[in-house]
Amino acid sequence: MSTQSNAANELPLEARATAQTFISPGRRFYWSVRRELWENRSIYLAPAAAAGFVILGVLISVARGALHLSITVTTNGMTEQRGVAAFYDATMAAIMLVALIVSAFYCLSALHGERRDRSVLFWKSLPVSDLTTVLAKAVIPLIVFPAVMMVLIVATHVASLVIFAAALLAHGKSASMAWPSPGLPQMWGMTLYHIVAIHVLWYAPLYCYMLMVSAWAKRAPFLWAVLPPVAAGIVEKIAFGSSHIFLLLRDRLSGESSGAVTTATGGMKLDSTQIAPLHFLASPGLWLGLVAAVIFLAAAVRLRREQAPV
Repeated sequence: MSTQSNAANELPLEARATAQTFISPGRRFYWSVRRELWENRSIYLAPAAAAGFVILGVLISVARGALHLSITVTTNGMTEQRGVAAFYDATMAAIMLVALIVSAFYCLSALHGERRDRSVLFWKSLPVSDLTTVLAKAVIPLIVFPAVMMVLIVATHVASLVIFAAALLAHGKSASMAWPSPGLPQMWGMTLYHIVAIHVLWYAPLYCYMLMVSAWAKRAPFLWAVLPPVAAGIVEKIAFGSSHIFLLLRDRLSGESSGAVTTATGGMKLDSTQIAPLHFLASPGLWLGLVAAVIFLAAAVRLRREQAPV
């Protein structure tokens, strides 16, 4: 121990300071992500608020006796509460919609906001590279938001199950009718597949494009993100009479051409026979989109390095 201490004391002062203050790239990335979570609480508060309002709404409906649960019989002879199943689907849609909206606004303000309030000068003075900063911001819509969505959906479904079971018991019915068909575990599995395939992989180029615009635009990043593709689509329509750009945008936003499912749309009401992960992974649109996402991220890194505060 003393030998190591003596060796450390024999180092020049500059070398000792460097050794003491060295921070691994992984740790810098970790704290960069933590910074985003600290500064943008809407990342988890907005979806949580949506889930809370859904639960509040069903509680009020149950208390007023206004929640009508229609009973039907499925082909396998098991009773199913269609009203309950519809509520579970509506819960997923509400949380996902709010998360998508917040994700878009986060991406558009992530790099523009720090240039607008000139805090970028402080953050650039820290030993954190532009690449680490941009990747930490890209992690939020690509990993953090999907994880928040999944956790909130499961928690809301469990809370809803308890509420529905209590309401059914209060009306002298079996609490088992609160269990949706084909079941919550399978529903969660399909939801997780939908989130990973569509919200992460398929939407990746959209998120990275908005981050690039956020790093470039001096003002109104939302308009700069929307107007160029819309203007290009209008020019194409007038000049050539075709709508390839608009169709490309529609397919990317809706996920219809992703090949993730065998149904006509990328909806969430799926069963295990409708998912097509191999077909999705073989889709050229997926890989072209991921290549575009990497290009947009590289452009965002370069723009953050070169762009001055606004």
